Amino acid sequence: MEWSDLRIFLAIAREGTLGAAARRLGLSQPTMGRRLAALEAAVSQTLFQRTAEGFVLTHEGTAVLAHAERMEEEALAFERRLAGAQAQLDGFLRISSSDWFGRLMLAPVLAEFGRLHPRVCVELLTDARLYSLPRREADLVFRIRAFDEPEVISRRLLHIPYAVYGPLDGPQAVEGDGQG
Repeated sequence: MEWSDLRIFLAIAREGTLGAAARRLGLSQPTMGRRLAALEAAVSQTLFQRTAEGFVLTHEGTAVLAHAERMEEEALAFERRLAGAQAQLDGFLRISSSDWFGRLMLAPVLAEFGRLHPRVCVELLTDARLYSLPRREADLVFRIRAFDEPEVISRRLLHIPYAVYGPLDGPQAVEGDGQG
């Protein structure tokens, strides 16, 4: 197995198509396909499911991804160390959330994050579309409702209490389950 093939694997996993991954690495699409086939042959596993929308990681591919990302981080740390540069975060981060959560909760946090890590370009997507983590449409997603994709590992971030407010002389609220 070659490190350069793992770089290609990572680019395909992040971009979702051979063409986009090839542009990212400055290689040709056929070269990307050949190198991916060589990697899959070397590990005797199919790492991507080929779909009409692009490449989606298989279960085995997801397992390889975690290791490949750690290897990439070590290789980048090694390069930074040799170059005498400080360890800094660098790259793109795509975050998806609802509009109100993005504006009120994330914007101040992301402003501070941007100050601390100026080489990270954060894209905050706050439209009604539910972006998919398995298809790499976003790197981090905040949702009110639970994820239904089995590949997604989700954690509860916080609990926000809600209430109904109205005039004192108006109809009294009746506690219920919100249905109806």
